[in-house]
Parts: sequence; C-alpha cells; structure tokens
Amino acid sequence: TDGVSKALDQISASLNSRLEQFGKKMGISSAVEARDVKYESLFNSDGDANMESNMGDVELKQNTGGGIAGNLARLKKLKGDG
Repeated sequence: TDGVSKALDQISASLNSRLEQFGKKMGISSAVEARDVKYESLFNSDGDANMESNMGDVELKQNTGGGIAGNLARLKKLKGDG
C-alpha cells in the first residue's frame, strides 16, 4: 500500500502542476491555486449494481476486405488515376 500511496501522491502532484500551468496560460491562475484538492472521490465505488452501461447495445461493424485488387483500386482513386 505504501507504493500505491506514493504513486497516487505523484499523480496528484502532477495533476496540480498541470492545472496550475494550464491556468496560467489561460490567465486564470487564481482558479487553480487550491492546494488541498481531494482526489479520493475518483476512486470511490458504489459497486457494479449502480453503474449504467450501454455495452449490451454495442454492435461491431463487420468490414470485409476487398483484397489486393480492391485496395489498389482505392489507392488509384485517391491518387486521381482512376
């Protein structure tokens, strides 16, 4: 757990640094001066029962290859020769 804690601290410091740099570029550095940002809620979980998903509705698109002749024809068309 010590290694995970150190890694999370490094991520937190990196995020804070990047937010500060981004804010200064945008001219809103005062908006990112919070030093005590709590990232724990990113890792809170309510369990899988409350999670919505549309993965059951996702369908894969099947592409059929046209072979070498079809690919050459497409390249010629892109090139302007066909």
